[in-house]
This record gives sequence, structure tokens and C-alpha cells, in this order.
Amino acid sequence: MKQILGPELFVSLLLVIFVLIISALFKKNILNSEKIQTDPDLQKQDSSKTELTAPENEVNLSATPNNEAKQNDAIQIYEQNYEKLKTEFLATLSHELKTPLVSIIGYLDLIATEKLGVITDRQKHALDVSLKKTAHLNTLISSILNFARMEAGKLEFDLKPNKIQPMLNDIIESFKPIADKKNVVFETDYEADMGPLLFDNDLIYRVITNLLDNAVKFSYDKTVISVKLSKDKEQLAKIVVENFGPGIPENMLEKVKNKFFQADTSDTRPRGGLGIGLAIAEKILVGHGTKLHIESEVGKKTTFSFYLQFLPEQNNKTKTEG
Repeated sequence: MKQILGPELFVSLLLVIFVLIISALFKKNILNSEKIQTDPDLQKQDSSKTELTAPENEVNLSATPNNEAKQNDAIQIYEQNYEKLKTEFLATLSHELKTPLVSIIGYLDLIATEKLGVITDRQKHALDVSLKKTAHLNTLISSILNFARMEAGKLEFDLKPNKIQPMLNDIIESFKPIADKKNVVFETDYEADMGPLLFDNDLIYRVITNLLDNAVKFSYDKTVISVKLSKDKEQLAKIVVENFGPGIPENMLEKVKNKFFQADTSDTRPRGGLGIGLAIAEKILVGHGTKLHIESEVGKKTTFSFYLQFLPEQNNKTKTEG
């Protein structure tokens, strides 16, 4: 029996289609610009149109053919519009895919739980597999939608006092079933009496989830994932996630935080994903006034870390005690 397209391949195909569409539109704009350059009548029409409408997404590349600086500016505007269009497309596509997918998951669950009638064990197994795959696809689409919102600058930060230890424990528990399949265990090392930190609960939950997902995915079998929480010398809270696996080459340490970047681009790469988990984490952390730090030894281990602030009164108390 042929294998059905996996969620990553399905979304990747959609992205390929998108790139082809955008490339066609880009080439069309270039051809139109060249046509205007060679046709005097069209040049007059284009000049008149520009004065009346001044569309911000059209640039007359032929206006200054000998001016390299202005041509570079024109290319930059095209690139910016390309990024904007891509972000809008991803947001629309993700929304349109997510809406019917939620209904599909709902009906699959109704059938699997026999609320619409009795089913056989074989049917239940097939439905359980379908539910897992659709849930995974739903997660991928949600990630793309969240990333598109961030790219569009629509991400809002709700910074409030929160305890991070319970969050860490909750996320670790959610990954244990997946880690157990690889005989990977979690070890935690939390400094006592950390006190509340200032962060957006939902967004930092997403950051830690992405880091642990990455750690489990790239851990060697029968290894340990360490999650640490401590106070650094600058009186900031430091969160560390460390795993033992293939590691990241030094020249890719910053690139892995780029959107859709894959360190392993081979057709046979064993791990799934779209390559936006770390990009999302980085954008969220930048919004908190910090960033994602990555250290790695190829063939040995990778360490991700970031910092969060204590509440002002808690920070002053800690300094006084020190």
C-alpha cells in the first residue's frame, strides 16, 4: 500500500505552489516594466497613472535606467512587497486550511468515541491513527498562522507576573510519551525560590514547547534532555534546554533561527517539521527584550538558553539579599 502524504510534505507542496505563483507575478511585473521602457505611449500612460494613483506596490524600474542606486532601491521595494504578499498568503492559506480541519477532527473524534454508533477494533485503530495525523497537521498549520501574524506585526504581548516552574513541568509531561519511544528521559534542575517572572504566559509556553520539541526530535536514543532554571549574575532568570544529538555546525548556529531553514535538507532526513519553530521562538523572545542563545558541539550536544526578567520588586529584593 502506498504511503499517504505526510503533513510536512503536504504543507511543503502548498508552499512550493505559492512560490511558483509569486515568481510568476514578480516576472509579470518585470515584463510590464520592460514593456513600458520600450513603448513611448505606455511610458506616458504609466507616468500619468503614477501621478494620479501613486500605488506603493508598483515601481518604474525604467525611470532611472542608469542610476544604480535607484535601481537597487526599486529591487528592495519589490523584495519587501514579496515578503508582505507571502506573509498575507500564508495567513490566508493557514486560516482556510484550519477551518475545515477543525471540523474533520471533531467528526473523527465523534466516530472514534462511538458517539455516532458502534465500530470495530480495526476501525477504531484506523481512526486513532487518522486523529493523530490530523492533530499533527493542525499543529503545523497553527504554527504557520502564528508565524504569519508575527511577520505582519500583529503579535500582542501581555506581560504579567507568572511562575515558570509549573509551566516547565507541564510541558515536560506532555513530551514524555514521545520521548519514551526513544528511551529519552528528562532531568530537571531548578533553583529554589525563584519567584514570579515577567512574561506573556501563552507565548513563552510556545517558546518552551518549540525548544523541547526540537530537543526530543534531535536527541539520540537512550539519552537525557536537561531542563535547567537558575539565576544568573545579572539577576535574570536563565532557562536552559540541553539535548545530546547530532548537533549544529558552527556556521549554521544563527541560520537555524531563520524561517523555514533546515540544517538537514536531504530527501531522506528522518525528522519532520517546517523549520519555523526556532524562528517563532526567536521572535517571541525579542518581543520580551531578550533572544535565543544556541551553543552546540557537532555529534555531541546542543544547548538552547534564554533569559527572562524578575518583577522589579523581586529583582530589588534579590539584589539586597545578595
